[in-house]
Amino acid sequence: MMAKPDSDMEGTICKNCERPINDHLPEELEECLRILELKKLKDGDLT
Repeated sequence: MMAKPDSDMEGTICKNCERPINDHLPEELEECLRILELKKLKDGDLT
């Protein structure tokens, strides 16, 4: 899998859908990362 570990993806549980990262298809993981990025932007948390 090409996705780099991200602070939103600590451990192996996806913070977006609460499923193990290992269970994600690459496109599912991409979608979850995108959703989490949008949430961060909305919250104004760009640290």
